[in-house]
Amino acid sequence: MTDFMSILTDACLDLSQDEEVALLLSGGIDSISVGVALKTAGKKVHAYTIELDGFPSGDLRGAQLVAHHMGWPLSIVSVPTSRASDDFIRLAVNHGCARKVQFECSYPLMYAFQAIKEADVFGGFNADDRSEPR
Repeated sequence: MTDFMSILTDACLDLSQDEEVALLLSGGIDSISVGVALKTAGKKVHAYTIELDGFPSGDLRGAQLVAHHMGWPLSIVSVPTSRASDDFIRLAVNHGCARKVQFECSYPLMYAFQAIKEADVFGGFNADDRSEPR
């Protein structure tokens, strides 16, 4: 095992005492790495990914392939768009969202978190983010 994977696996063990954990899986290298570390740590991984109101995202197929290859059950959460304006107001007023990126990330997570049954939720670290630093 590489030093990086050993550190990541140890961090997963430190962060969760539960046998079953949720993984927010995009199919990118960051969430895959966390998922592999969780599996290496002996965790039973249940992967979750999203689609917008029945329209698959570009990440969906990758998440499906990875989950199938790793033997992880995958739940696809459909994020409704019919009440988006109400949801965005709720995000601003109740959760303090003010920046575009806060809305973009929080909106689908409002629905994903409702679907997750496990107590501990893991995600990637945006290691494959191609945006320019601010």
